[in-house]
Amino acid sequence: MKKLCVWCISLYSILFLACNFGIKKDFAAVQIDFGASSSLDRALDSNSLPILSSAHIKIEAEGALSGYSVKELKPEDPKSVSLYLPIGDTVRIKVSVYNPSGIWSGSVTHTVEPGVNAVAVKLSKKISGLNKLLFTQKKTVSAYGDVNYDLTLYMDGKPITVPQSTDEGHIFARDSLGGLYVGYKSTSDKTDRYTSEGDGPESITLSAIIPITIMNDFTTGITYVVDQNGSVYEIEENAVNGSPLTTSLTFF
Repeated sequence: MKKLCVWCISLYSILFLACNFGIKKDFAAVQIDFGASSSLDRALDSNSLPILSSAHIKIEAEGALSGYSVKELKPEDPKSVSLYLPIGDTVRIKVSVYNPSGIWSGSVTHTVEPGVNAVAVKLSKKISGLNKLLFTQKKTVSAYGDVNYDLTLYMDGKPITVPQSTDEGHIFARDSLGGLYVGYKSTSDKTDRYTSEGDGPESITLSAIIPITIMNDFTTGITYVVDQNGSVYEIEENAVNGSPLTTSLTFF
């Protein structure tokens, strides 16, 4: 009887070790690449896309064998991610990147193979969702009777102090890359652009155009200004195209 017990214990130990070995052997590493440069600067290019090194990142993985798992990286965390998943499992991996302006996301489906799996998840160039944009405006009167208006925008709680305006009617809009445009009056009409992190401003050359509104086409990603006559102008890089579009917006 004693020999039988010893034999059973030995067999159990062998099976246990074999199972552990099998589990380790049947899993493989999946390394997630966000499509960024080695410096982890911007996810895709130099436009208003999120800077990964200062962003909050969430990685979700779901497969028939592995189930659902999620990993989150804080801005201060290293942006290097490896998941250990069952070989042969077909997994949907979704990456979401959060910054003050909003959320960028991308996903890919991958079947895990033996060895190290390098999987690139390309983020959408267009923002997936915009965070709230709040603002406060304060009127100030100098000792000489000069009236000015101070505008502070809050992009997901991050304050952005806009240059002082002599006109109450600040105008502002966001584009499909998460950038923020603000129009105001100083010695002349001005329009500035801020990045999706709220950094800036970067001046937009208006070429004597007096904008009364700014708007963005989220399908094409093009940003426009409309002048007091209803003429529509496209913003190209850091300047407004001097030739208006053939379409005019008469209701302005």
